[in-house]
Amino acid sequence: HRTLVISCEGNAGYYEIGIANTPAQLGYSVLGWNQPGFGQSSGVPFPNNTLAAADAVMQYAQTVLGFREEDIVLFGWSIGGYPASWLAANYPKVRGVVLDATFDDVLPLAQARMPRVLSDIVEYAIRTHFDLNIQAILAQYKGPLKLIRRLQEEILITDETGTEAQRRASNRANILLKRILQQRHPSLIADLDSQGLLITLSTKTGQPGSEQFGSRR
Repeated sequence: HRTLVISCEGNAGYYEIGIANTPAQLGYSVLGWNQPGFGQSSGVPFPNNTLAAADAVMQYAQTVLGFREEDIVLFGWSIGGYPASWLAANYPKVRGVVLDATFDDVLPLAQARMPRVLSDIVEYAIRTHFDLNIQAILAQYKGPLKLIRRLQEEILITDETGTEAQRRASNRANILLKRILQQRHPSLIADLDSQGLLITLSTKTGQPGSEQFGSRR
């Protein structure tokens, strides 16, 4: 298949048993890779190392495997959305980007799981060493994009004690979607305040498993 899917796995994920299997089963050419420190990949998974590894994979796909930039789809799951978004921002001619269960920014997730008294320390540590601000990176990419939100999400929520609707509304994938809509289609949500959008996203759809949102420009 002349479309190549580069898969970017989530935390503690391995391409041998991860999301790379999905496009492979659909007949696409697939290039999977393990982040530094995982599987046979050397190094440690600090953000700069991860991005350098992702860039090496993209260059390998083009210079060795012979795929054009516009024939490549980037597929990121969870924290794998970070390198996938960075690749999209730096290789804007890619055919498209699919982000599955990806958050907008790791800081709110980290703060939600730590005592509030440590909030400032957590912010300093994240912004200094692990600044995974996916929404800011993705704003640089204007091509085809699909988001997949998991309805029974446990990792991306910041409200673990509320009702099902409150838990679903706290899914950081919602915030990522909102930011993308604001950047790409501001007129679409001009009359809908941010809380109203989150209420809409928290309602039950009747579709099990996941929901998909797509955008083209």
